[in-house]
Amino acid sequence: MTSYDKLTADVERESEHALLERPGFSIRARIILAFLMSFFFLLSFVITTIFYISRMNSKQDFLEDAANFSFNIQQARRHEKNYILYHDTTDLFDAIDYVRKASYIFKKNDAELRSSLQSS
Repeated sequence: MTSYDKLTADVERESEHALLERPGFSIRARIILAFLMSFFFLLSFVITTIFYISRMNSKQDFLEDAANFSFNIQQARRHEKNYILYHDTTDLFDAIDYVRKASYIFKKNDAELRSSLQSS
């Protein structure tokens, strides 16, 4: 066996060894896998964010309704006081109107308002 044959055999063994030691995934496959993992992570983050934002919006709507309920009750009491003091029937009708508005808001958010009123 000549030195050329030995050199060729060594090169073949080294190249075969290098091919066997090379990673199972190609660089392209690794990049695609990294992008897919990033995509699914961001997708789950977006879905979670949308869920929590919708919950916050429903709580904000409830707080707005609670503020409107409180305002209507205060206005009804103010018009009732004016009716008692000045005997003006328009104040009585205004008080009744505000009570109806507050009643509508209460019926719309009955369960949430009851639970918040019981806790305070």
